[in-house]
Amino acid sequence: MPADDILAGLKARSLEGVMFHGRMREYFLYLGLPGYAAMHSFHETEERLGAEKLTDYFMAQNGSLIPDKALTAPDVIPAQWFRMRRQDTDAQWRRRAVRDGMTAWRDWEKSTAVSLKDMIFRLSSENEYGCCRLAERKLSDVESEIAGAEDMIFDLESIEYNLPTIIGRQPDIEKKYLTKITFLMTPVCTLGI
Repeated sequence: MPADDILAGLKARSLEGVMFHGRMREYFLYLGLPGYAAMHSFHETEERLGAEKLTDYFMAQNGSLIPDKALTAPDVIPAQWFRMRRQDTDAQWRRRAVRDGMTAWRDWEKSTAVSLKDMIFRLSSENEYGCCRLAERKLSDVESEIAGAEDMIFDLESIEYNLPTIIGRQPDIEKKYLTKITFLMTPVCTLGI
């Protein structure tokens, strides 16, 4: 069934998203920015839950597993970072790293949106409307994330990536995303409905 291959690609992209956001969490922790790290931890959790939801839906509908597809681990952290300590960096280097990290995040999400649009078209062509709706919801989430990333980049550019300002914002950002993770992971009582 061709839809199996499309769904394998959709699940693979979600799992690659888990890896991407996990690496971005490490990226921003290395820069000493726990708020941005918590933000990516939230997106990592969302991606994992999305992949699980897709698997659960497909299994309930078809009684089978989505085939595995080869995953490509996103290359996010520059190789030279593994040979240095963050104490050896200066403010100019850190500003550039924040800019590069935010840009990499936005670009990842934009490429995910392109992939999802293609998968939605292909799922629709195969009359896989339930899976198509799951992919459409994911696309909506990705487009919201792109808008958020672009707003954040615009804001950071307006302050010229001023590190004291960025560092000062971290506690509020961290609190916001840790709360969102807690809410995301809280089981919902359906009362048998």
